[in-house]
Amino acid sequence: MVLSNRNTEGWNQGGWNALGWTVGGGREHSDQNEDAFAISPRSVVIMDGATGLDDADQVGGVSSARWLATNYSQQVAEELDQDVTIDRSLRNALDVVVAKWAAVQDDQEPLRKGPSASLYAARLTPAVLEFSGLGDCTALVRMTDGSTLTWHDNSVSKLDDIVIERMQQIASERGVAPAQTRSEVEQLLRKHRDLRNRPEGYWTLDLTGEGLPHATIRTLDVRQVHDFALMTDGFWAGTAISDFPEPPELLDALNQGRAEELGGIIERAYDLDPELARYPRLKPIDDMGVVYACLV
Repeated sequence: MVLSNRNTEGWNQGGWNALGWTVGGGREHSDQNEDAFAISPRSVVIMDGATGLDDADQVGGVSSARWLATNYSQQVAEELDQDVTIDRSLRNALDVVVAKWAAVQDDQEPLRKGPSASLYAARLTPAVLEFSGLGDCTALVRMTDGSTLTWHDNSVSKLDDIVIERMQQIASERGVAPAQTRSEVEQLLRKHRDLRNRPEGYWTLDLTGEGLPHATIRTLDVRQVHDFALMTDGFWAGTAISDFPEPPELLDALNQGRAEELGGIIERAYDLDPELARYPRLKPIDDMGVVYACLV
């Protein structure tokens, strides 16, 4: 996978067809897209990197979160193609990435101060389809009977909603737009981000590996799955927009290769809401990423 603003990649390998797409959120920062995906013969992975709020960490000219999401997604896809358990694959990939991290760091700060990332991965076997999630990425699965399953950890969303509600409260009291209150909730947001990989906070992937034991693992009979999508929160947020398709139609659109068109719906909606009022959120627009696979 090439580090780029917009990235699309496809794969056709026996048991499934897969397509991945990401785009950086915010045109002025589009070269620092922190969403990443990987596609291999047996697995697909989506990741949403999270830089610290100071946004100062850089590795080789890119943000540390982008570095983590790109390197880990590629490595875990390779590991998932091996004949080991899915949780062992996640650990093996992290061991490799931590070694790479140590090799490019000058000051060797504690790993806990490093970047983090949410992820969702899927692996195809002859009998079952395995899924593993850690953080706030989303899996949407359509079964052969037409029903859909949605898996999403809302731990981060709940914390963010508290911050957004505080923004709205300040805005109401002062008669201003929520966007004008963002700086005043910075301390609360930092407090919540410091709850990373703590029981009272949220579990995610970071270089310590503390979150890995909390990754969810689900298994479905491969004969009962039609298709699925793994999405970062920036893409899944589109489901709150009226012009965005509902889950079954969303999967149809991805099957037709319309991921960028769907991303455009989100971009246009947010462009028309610079005050963060119609679609409450913490920033004008987030990075967006999705990987889609159809079993054939």
